[in-house]
Amino acid sequence: RPLQPAAHACSESCRHDHHAHPDHHADHHFTSCEYLLPETVSEKSFRAMLGSLPPEVIRAKGLVRFESQPDEFFVFQKLDEDVQFFPVGPAPKIRTPLTLFIGPRLPEELLQRAVAGLQASAPL
Repeated sequence: RPLQPAAHACSESCRHDHHAHPDHHADHHFTSCEYLLPETVSEKSFRAMLGSLPPEVIRAKGLVRFESQPDEFFVFQKLDEDVQFFPVGPAPKIRTPLTLFIGPRLPEELLQRAVAGLQASAPL
């Protein structure tokens, strides 16, 4: 299936009273971009993609399945430099691998290229 944006939305203004992001101005709007992922991806490539996200991406989260563990889905989140993966089993309620990027002034073309660079493996 072709990679494409699943959705794009502009969220409400974030006042930063409840969390700190020192590199960003307090009265900007956060946006979010959601992209479909291949059915399975290389864990190494996926971690590299998350590690190379531009600083405008404050948070990334979603659902992924790795080639090395095709029977397991993982919920992931990246907040600043902290990346976490949580196994959720072979049949979570939602089974569409995707990623959601959140931050101010997201470089959408760059993010779409990063996701498109994850090679889809053969169908399972």
